Amino acid sequence: MKSAFLFSPVDTVNKSLSGADIIHVSCLPYLCGKALPAKAPSGPKLLLSFPFISKGRAYSLFCSRFAEFAACFDGFTLQNIGDDVTLKELFDADPALRREDYFIAGDNAFNIANKTSAGFWRGRLDSVVVSPELTPEEQKELANGFPEGLLPEVIASGPVIVMRSEHCYAAEGPSYNCGKCGKFGLGGGSLFDISGGELPVVTNPVDCNSVLLAKAEKFTCFDSDSIIVRNG
Repeated sequence: MKSAFLFSPVDTVNKSLSGADIIHVSCLPYLCGKALPAKAPSGPKLLLSFPFISKGRAYSLFCSRFAEFAACFDGFTLQNIGDDVTLKELFDADPALRREDYFIAGDNAFNIANKTSAGFWRGRLDSVVVSPELTPEEQKELANGFPEGLLPEVIASGPVIVMRSEHCYAAEGPSYNCGKCGKFGLGGGSLFDISGGELPVVTNPVDCNSVLLAKAEKFTCFDSDSIIVRNG
């Protein structure tokens, strides 16, 4: 199985994503006014990602529009462990929504680095990312040892979040709401480390916070229907 994570508001029917079984989509453009997609009867599962920081106006807006989002997406991607509690509360608050009708994924902030941490989420998540901090060999061993009923997702290439900040790296000066990241946000440019490595900035214009990304080490040692391989 294949997946992709869209940090930027690109068209989800882009040809480069045509082979994906699961596409994680950022909620931020939709919180900033982008039109919601029509739910398709076929094609990849579209999972709407929670805001990458679990507080602030963006998080409140996401929760207030949850039923609207649930009508347009096949599931949700949790960005932080506390999102699991929020998700349960949101389902409990709306009897028209059933948890079993949606695919729920946990992203790399869940820090799944061993079988014990993976087993904790069995029955609570449908998939969860194996920690990209492990070596490719360690990721493969852990993914192949996941408990039944929980799919491992391995980031084989593409960006991963390496730092979350309540401040905006892209802001022009100390002021907030500078408008630099555009109408739908997410356009924060890049920072560069001391060795010249590029760290793209993903911005949240609702709360003026941001995350730094880094490219995961690229490897292709997975070939299994029981493992989700993310190529972003």
